[in-house]
Amino acid sequence: DNEIVKSETSKKSYQTALARNRKQQPKVSKRIQRNEHPRFLHYMQIGREEKVKRLKAEMQKLLGEEEKYVGTIKALENSLIQLRATRQDLQAKSNRRQMLYSTSKQMFDRVVKSFPPTSRLQQILSSIAAQALEIAKEEHLLNQIDQVIVTLRRAQEYYQQSQRMLQQARASNTGAAFTNFADGGGFELLETMQQANRDQLINQAQRPATEAGIIMQQAWTMFPSIARQRYPAICSQIGRAPLPKLRSAHFTNTLGVKFIAGDIGDAFNDAYAAGKIRENMDIVRQCMFICDNQIQLLGALRQAVASTIETMTQNLEKLKSQEQSERQQIFNTNRANICNHYATSVPNSFSATATAIPFSATAPAASSSALYLDASAPPRYSTLVSYQQDPQAIPPVTLTAPCEHSGKDTHSKQELYNLKLILDT
Repeated sequence: DNEIVKSETSKKSYQTALARNRKQQPKVSKRIQRNEHPRFLHYMQIGREEKVKRLKAEMQKLLGEEEKYVGTIKALENSLIQLRATRQDLQAKSNRRQMLYSTSKQMFDRVVKSFPPTSRLQQILSSIAAQALEIAKEEHLLNQIDQVIVTLRRAQEYYQQSQRMLQQARASNTGAAFTNFADGGGFELLETMQQANRDQLINQAQRPATEAGIIMQQAWTMFPSIARQRYPAICSQIGRAPLPKLRSAHFTNTLGVKFIAGDIGDAFNDAYAAGKIRENMDIVRQCMFICDNQIQLLGALRQAVASTIETMTQNLEKLKSQEQSERQQIFNTNRANICNHYATSVPNSFSATATAIPFSATAPAASSSALYLDASAPPRYSTLVSYQQDPQAIPPVTLTAPCEHSGKDTHSKQELYNLKLILDT
């Protein structure tokens, strides 16, 4: 596939170069014609003959490159045809190999299943089932931990939202304090609007912080209790859920102090609000620290569970390898026993008398020709006689081949054809 892709890429590049070459040829030819047969002011051009020679040389170069490109493209096309044929042949061989491998595996499994399993194989299969069950439990635990981590990240986003609101409130409070300091009588409305925006942001910051605390509590209700039993050292510090209680602001009180004390009241309001904002930001910062710490602990727990799953998976692979070795041992042992049995109980050669009856190509399967065997043939052997439309044209050929005895002395055409496949193999 890589060679085909490489050849196709090269072919496209050469086709692009050929198209560019052929697009350039008419332009050069037109310039040659214009300089060889000048009109009007072209007669006055200096060095026109040398220019014509240079243009003709350029034209010859373009023609040579065109011929080269055409030959290269044709060679690449032939190469692509061969590569595609090779790929198709390799794909057919690969499919055939996969089919043979599947057939071989099915035959192997049938042979192994036809004999009672050994005690070691039973023990290995029991261990594989138990290990697979433990892996499934650990994977379920890992999924639950992931869900808790996702929930805590949501709480972390709410804390960050609350922190941004408090930062905006601090900026508005700073602006109000500066406006109050520089107030010359024309910025009173601006100062009041800044104070109102500050108090509103302080109150709004409470909602996401409270929501984050509730979400953290919900996350710990989802936390699997079995994790504390399996990993007590890591889980000893997992489960903290702070419920922040932020201070609020009241714009009515702000206006009252402003009305009574004027600019001094505004300065007092700004300083008091700055303290509230600073205190709330410290609370949110502590909650964020706890949330981050819990996420890190859950990450460590997740890593421990993942490591356990990896170890269990490796053990499972070892058990499967042992199972395959034991199955192969069962197959080899029984094959050796069967071969030794028939090597001592069945003669190497024998004679059998058979009579072939010609058959018709259009005859139904029930009336197909049959081969009648002599009763002196051993039960697992039969005599194979080649069938022909005209028995007189080619004399029958008698071959000896092992076969499965079907309990009757007459074998159908299909059974004999199967025997012929065995001989061909």
